[in-house]
Amino acid sequence: MAALSSPSPTQVLAIGHALSTAVSPTIAPSPPLTALADFIDAAYVLIEPWVHYAVDVAAYVAAWIIPYVGWIVINQVDVVYNFVESLINSGVFNATDWLRGDGSALKNIADWIVDAGLALVWLGIDELDSWIPLPPLPIYPPRPPYADIPEGMFGDVLVAASNALAGVANGIWSIWDPIKGGVDNAVGFISGILDSVAWVPFVPLINFELNEGWTLIASEGDAITGFAHDLINAGDQFVVDTVHGDGLIAATVTAIRTTLASIGTRGGQAVQALADWGRAQLDYLVGLATPGLAVTSTEKQVTATNFNFEPLASTAPTGVTKTRDAPLKDALGSTASTTKATHQATASAGADDVGKPVDHRRVDAPKPVKKPKADAAESKKPKKDDK
Repeated sequence: MAALSSPSPTQVLAIGHALSTAVSPTIAPSPPLTALADFIDAAYVLIEPWVHYAVDVAAYVAAWIIPYVGWIVINQVDVVYNFVESLINSGVFNATDWLRGDGSALKNIADWIVDAGLALVWLGIDELDSWIPLPPLPIYPPRPPYADIPEGMFGDVLVAASNALAGVANGIWSIWDPIKGGVDNAVGFISGILDSVAWVPFVPLINFELNEGWTLIASEGDAITGFAHDLINAGDQFVVDTVHGDGLIAATVTAIRTTLASIGTRGGQAVQALADWGRAQLDYLVGLATPGLAVTSTEKQVTATNFNFEPLASTAPTGVTKTRDAPLKDALGSTASTTKATHQATASAGADDVGKPVDHRRVDAPKPVKKPKADAAESKKPKKDDK
């Protein structure tokens, strides 16, 4: 069962290095491979003219079937065939060169890419020549297969191009930093204005959502920008590892590892930012519903406003002090219980120890103003209620 288990990453890298060293460098010349390369070249040289002849015959027959514009078919078939044949020709002979040990696989691939560029140039020349006959001139480029660039030159050019492209891409994504700084300053300025008018209803809530929303956007932007930088650098490293490192397979394994690690890190940042935003929303709403400190009934009376719907000195009969506490509201807006009005009858007229009403309010609350004592004459007058 151990032999059937999946290989470890180290073993995968070792296998990739072995395969890469067997493919990328120059193959040592050997008679079997040289004979195989000669056979492929000879077969191609023998078969290609017959294929070209068959295509020409088919285009000639099609030209007879299609009236008036049949000659256009012949010209276009010939143009397209020359382009495709140039690509196949270069591919076949560069492959056989590699089998003979003439350059590495990467060098022959580079030769084919250059030949593909030449074939594209000749496609334009042949298309123009199909409409306007061109004279033979020495300025025309050679037809493929032709390219034979120095060993390693293509790899160096490819790495340099990859580094330049990565630098441009990273520069584009780096624009996020100044944008984020400008928006952050604007949000701070607006938040300061909202703080100055926090007494307006709903303004504190708007200010809170503004700051928390921008914090979420900034965090998500940082995660996305970081992920973009990671992918750009991973792609650049992939090219460098392929050309100057352990080869294609090892470079692929490294790129996959880097990408997965970036997904885990940047994805975790994005999820954490979203979770922090949700937690802040819950904390804010819970804070509105349940203030941090419990308020007792006595403290409610202290913090609430003393709304007296009747004056302290009411129209009660002379000699009677009437006190009534107004309904009080706690910090959450719920109505507290209203204290009952207490009445204390005064003692006999002219007595010094007049009974005082029981004061249920705090000591620091304003005390009711004492009414002046009634003189003996007034106290003896009959009251209207007694009539």
